[in-house]
Amino acid sequence: MNKNYNEQDNMINGLALGITFVIVSGFLYYYPSFLYFEVASYITGASLGIIGLVGMLSEIGKMIDKQYKDALRDVSSAVALGIIVFVLYYYFSNRIVNIIILILSIALMFGFLRGVLRIFYIIINQQNLRNSFIRLSIFILNLMIFTLTILQILQIIKIIK
Repeated sequence: MNKNYNEQDNMINGLALGITFVIVSGFLYYYPSFLYFEVASYITGASLGIIGLVGMLSEIGKMIDKQYKDALRDVSSAVALGIIVFVLYYYFSNRIVNIIILILSIALMFGFLRGVLRIFYIIINQQNLRNSFIRLSIFILNLMIFTLTILQILQIIKIIK
């Protein structure tokens, strides 16, 4: 019983630490002059966001089963492909590249929606409604945090303002 409590306590501590890093990252994103140098704020915020996101995902990965991992893999692959598409469009936009971007966009939207719908399907089909609501909330929160971190990285490399 004591070992199970320690594992649960470690998971809660890991999630709390990850969420803390992400909240601080979001604060630095919205107030880039907080550290008096915007570049320092963006680099620190993105670093904390990535560390927080990785920590949260590793702790959540310990709690979820293979079905969720497959769905999260679909979502994360689509987001990574989306970053590549955005960079291609921003730096190399011409007719041929735009056709390639269109094809990649269709693939990334399919993968993203497939992963999100899988997660919703798994959550809805569970017996415990309270547990489903909590898992759905955690998933939506993680998706928003991941998006914020990606936006910060894109700001650091000056792809977006």
